[in-house]
Amino acid sequence: MAKTLSFKLSALFILLAVFFTAPGVKAQQLSGNVFSYKSEPFTAVVVDKNTSTLYIVEMKNDTPEIIAKTSVLVGGGGGDKKVSGDMKTPEGVYYITGYLSPEQLRRAYGSVADDYGTGAFPLNYPNFFDRMSGKTGSGIWLHGKRVDRKEQSTRGCVALENDVLDDYKKYLKKGIPVVITNGVSFEQRQNYEVEKAFLKEKLDSLVASWSGL
Repeated sequence: MAKTLSFKLSALFILLAVFFTAPGVKAQQLSGNVFSYKSEPFTAVVVDKNTSTLYIVEMKNDTPEIIAKTSVLVGGGGGDKKVSGDMKTPEGVYYITGYLSPEQLRRAYGSVADDYGTGAFPLNYPNFFDRMSGKTGSGIWLHGKRVDRKEQSTRGCVALENDVLDDYKKYLKKGIPVVITNGVSFEQRQNYEVEKAFLKEKLDSLVASWSGL
């Protein structure tokens, strides 16, 4: 049990601090939402609820790079998801658990499947930390849109234009981390390095303490 909790804590802190350079931001400014703990290459999705923007981030040689971004729809009402039916998009670190094609959606949901456009990528909400906090609900996905959709918010999911979703499918693989935040902040590289070192130290300390249980 202790090892399982230790692993989950590692996953959370590794991804809560991923840093990347964003288009339109000064070259030496970085964003504090994701960082690489062991300099291993990976791809992540970052969703900024405040600006309704989704980023595809690629980490190589401990250097983050935004390789794509797009506008999205998120849940209404603002704030973090707490309970089932509150129509809000959760905030935290999640993982894509698979892919549902339009055909699979139609078999499961009938005509309602049209709401999800050209497919859906379910996330593992509620995750370990959500359950520890007593949060409820389910069915949080990244998905496409109904062709004639007029609503400007979702029931908690993150919705992309169908053509964009189709283009991004090459990145959206099972196990890819999805970091959902209410705002992306930008920092100078020097501050970024200091913050990353601080978070790594805290992570190592937490993992060591959990491993000793």
